[in-house]
Amino acid sequence: MNILYKYRKNVLFFVLFSIFLYIRLYNIHARIIFDWDQEQFSTQVMNILRDGKFTLLGPRVTDVRGFFLAPYFTYLLLPFYFITNLHPNALVLFVAFINALFFLLSYALIIKIFGWATAMIFLLLWTFSSYHAGYDTIPWWPIILPLGSLLTWWSLWNIYKNNVLRNWVILGLVLGIFIHMHFQLFL
Repeated sequence: MNILYKYRKNVLFFVLFSIFLYIRLYNIHARIIFDWDQEQFSTQVMNILRDGKFTLLGPRVTDVRGFFLAPYFTYLLLPFYFITNLHPNALVLFVAFINALFFLLSYALIIKIFGWATAMIFLLLWTFSSYHAGYDTIPWWPIILPLGSLLTWWSLWNIYKNNVLRNWVILGLVLGIFIHMHFQLFL
C-alpha cells in the first residue's frame, strides 16, 4: 500500500489515460467515418505515394469565395497510409496516434504551465466530455486544432517567461501552421 501511495500521481495519470483511450478507441474501426472529406485526402495521399504527384492545395472550403486550406493534413497522413499500404485503416492508426499525442502533450505542457492538479482537471474534463469524445474520432482537419491551441498556449507562456525573438518566431510558426491547417483554430 505504501508503494501505491508513493506513486499515486502516476497511477492516477495512467488510469485516466487508459479511460481516455478506451472512450476514444473502443470499437473505433466500426465507428470511424469515411465520408467525402476522407475520400478527398485519401485520394491525394494515394496520388503522392503511388504516382509521385504531390499536392500544393488542401481541400476547397465550401464558401462563396471557395478558398483552399493548406495541404498539411494530407502530408500528416502519409506515414499512416504508407505503413498500411494505402488501406483506410490508416485513419484508425492516425486517430489513435493523435489522441494519445494530445493527451500526453497536454499533460506535459499543462503541468509546466499550471501544475499537476490543473493538468489532471483539464484531462479529466476532456476525457469525459461527450462532445470532445465524438470529435476526437473524426479523421479530418479539426482533429489537429486542440494540439494547435495547446501549442499556442505553450508559446505564449514561453514569451511570458522569456520575451525573446526566438519565442515570438515559434509563436508565429505555430499560428501560421495551424491557421492554415484550418481557420477554425480560434473559434
